Amino acid sequence: IVPNGTDFFIGMITNTVNLGSPTAPGEAIFYYYHPEQIGAFGDITELDAPQSASLTNQWYCEELEIKANTIGQHDGYLKIWINDVFKGQVSNLRFRDTTDLRVNAVQITNSGGGPQVEHKWFDNIVVNDTQIGCSITGSLNAPTNLQVTVP
Repeated sequence: IVPNGTDFFIGMITNTVNLGSPTAPGEAIFYYYHPEQIGAFGDITELDAPQSASLTNQWYCEELEIKANTIGQHDGYLKIWINDVFKGQVSNLRFRDTTDLRVNAVQITNSGGGPQVEHKWFDNIVVNDTQIGCSITGSLNAPTNLQVTVP
């Protein structure tokens, strides 16, 4: 469904494996829904500074910044940092036509590219109104705690 500017918009980071890439887990990409999108299933934009395919058995810190546009302007954007390195942005977006539509949810999903068993661990999830930065630590064991912080 293509948003009409008053119902919803979506901005996210996903991986190319979710789009049929043969190499798991693939590379991070922008995936977003907005009223001026090209197809019925959202738009995809590769990063400005693509990384090589993500490695399995390794922690990554991904930070996504989303700014809803000013009404009547094309000043919305998506920005991404991976392991504290700025990797790209999508600019000049019109996500909405009313201030009643705001960023109001964070969704964490895990979808894969095939019938094999896959695992993806999420740890130290933070939602904030400023960039936080990454502290890359941890092991590949299941997280012992899951922290969600909402300002």
